[in-house]
Amino acid sequence: MYNDRGDNMRTVHFGIEDLVGNLFITLKEYNYENIKISYHLIDIYSDILKKELKKVGLNSIFNLSRDNTFSFLARNSHLYTEYNDTYIRLITDMSIDDLIELYRGYLLLDAAITIESPTVKEAIVNAYNEELKNNKVKNRILNVYERKK
Repeated sequence: MYNDRGDNMRTVHFGIEDLVGNLFITLKEYNYENIKISYHLIDIYSDILKKELKKVGLNSIFNLSRDNTFSFLARNSHLYTEYNDTYIRLITDMSIDDLIELYRGYLLLDAAITIESPTVKEAIVNAYNEELKNNKVKNRILNVYERKK
């Protein structure tokens, strides 16, 4: 995950598993239940992290291709499932401590501190709340539409 390029700017590499794992940690810390991580939320998280890591002198590279996502889901099918080609769900009852050990134990200290920062956590919680609100509106519209049929 960490690469020293030999210049003043250190580089942190993130894969889909890093982002998904850390999103679940943050949302579980805020006591959300039945968490579904959308690919849109993953994109938002990578944008937030890139900006915040830059502030502490870290470059970041995100490897988020569809192939890597398929591979991640296949390797971790005992932990995660994809839901409607839109969301990733945690299918085990892993504790926050277990998730932290799995996804934060190897992070560069500056990266771990950034991920734990109130700025990052609040931005993620706000984005997740916005998604939940938008999904409720969509579901209401679909229900009205279905009743009219």
